[in-house]
Amino acid sequence: MSGVLTGTGQDQRTRLRHTEEILKSLTLTMRSRTLYPEGHPLLTTSSQKVIAQMRDHLEHDESWTIVLLGGEFVYDRVPLSRLMPHVQPLYKTLAGRQIDSLTVRKGVTPAEIVAFFGLVLAPHEIWDKGGDPMTALAGVGIKNLIIQRVDIAKGGAIVSTDTDEARDIYASLKQALKAFGLSLVDPRRTPTLDLLNQLRDRLVAAMQVDSFAVASRLHTRHATDDLFAHSINTAIIAYLASRAMGVSPTLLPDVVTAGLLHDIGLMDIPPKTRDGVVLISDDNRIYVEHPIRGLGILRSIPGVPLLAEIAVFEHHRQFNGEGFPHLADKRAMSTAAAIISMASIYDNLMHGSVYTHPEQIPLRMIKMAGAEFEPRMLAHFLVALGMYPPGTYVQLTTEETALVVDASRGDVFRPTVKVLRDRDGNDVLEDRQLDLTERDPDTGGYHASIVRSVPPM
Repeated sequence: MSGVLTGTGQDQRTRLRHTEEILKSLTLTMRSRTLYPEGHPLLTTSSQKVIAQMRDHLEHDESWTIVLLGGEFVYDRVPLSRLMPHVQPLYKTLAGRQIDSLTVRKGVTPAEIVAFFGLVLAPHEIWDKGGDPMTALAGVGIKNLIIQRVDIAKGGAIVSTDTDEARDIYASLKQALKAFGLSLVDPRRTPTLDLLNQLRDRLVAAMQVDSFAVASRLHTRHATDDLFAHSINTAIIAYLASRAMGVSPTLLPDVVTAGLLHDIGLMDIPPKTRDGVVLISDDNRIYVEHPIRGLGILRSIPGVPLLAEIAVFEHHRQFNGEGFPHLADKRAMSTAAAIISMASIYDNLMHGSVYTHPEQIPLRMIKMAGAEFEPRMLAHFLVALGMYPPGTYVQLTTEETALVVDASRGDVFRPTVKVLRDRDGNDVLEDRQLDLTERDPDTGGYHASIVRSVPPM
């Protein structure tokens, strides 16, 4: 969730400056409402200042809108928290009142401004009665200053690149996996996948809307022995690769389930923890037996997809017949298990004890082709993710800093990127995306290339 200022008729930097001025004035006005009674001259003065700024902004536009979609305001998909830290009290107050969108139309009056802030700062019970801001506004006489609901998940007109939702899903999944693990050893509880399936579906839905916001969570460092962070990363990587490789959409939720549960057999019974984190067992016997242990756990729980059971059992088998568990017939590894295996190793390389640049990971995995991995399957997997997976921060030959948003099927070294900072280190305000496979029609050369990946900003 994020926030957006919309409007036309002014260049972006001018609109950004107006945005900052108005949001700062709104914050100060709300602060005044907590200090002075209604009708106080200072309150009237601050309201009139807001109105004057809004009218200036509305000179060429019919309306001015702030959309509140998360933990910060975003201007044209660019987070503004670094530019305007002073507006966070305004966000918190509006979000606490379940206000999704604040629209100011031409003709707004000082009385409407005062009435609006009077309602915003009113006790929670006023808002809780109707459950909707419009109910709380009924009868107040606010006409030009309105509150409205917005839907950002449709049409693509406004798409959040803020990772608040992804962060929440990630944390919720870790808690659900931990609860699931503890239920396995608690005789008073019956293990169930209900909550896990709900969060899995939420994760899949989030990746369908904004996969690169979710994928960016992969770059948040986790300890090498953090069982469930590794499991969630494996699920995300497996989903991204499976979707790009053409796996049926109906099977993608099962692929995610397989990723979430693939190492459940590595949990000690009772589980070892450190600072609340469930750790991967350091017992070598458990490590060798964990595919069999994991399958046994899943077969005792109703509703586990067959694809997940197979992937859990097979994900440590290898293309050359080695690995474990050892099977006499040397049958081929299932596609799902192969994807989970590659995704698991990819995350292990990304989060090893020494930081590995994303572009080095495919090169290290290519060395495993023909032994651990079937070469063509590995090639499809790496092409699907690209040399720089979504969420990777990179430096361009233009000296700009960018964020990878999508892999290129034609050239794994040339993904689509979103430029975040210019060569001078200034934040880029517009939504500027570059397809690095595109060439200059005059020179035939590429517009830009990636020099190297850089640590997350």
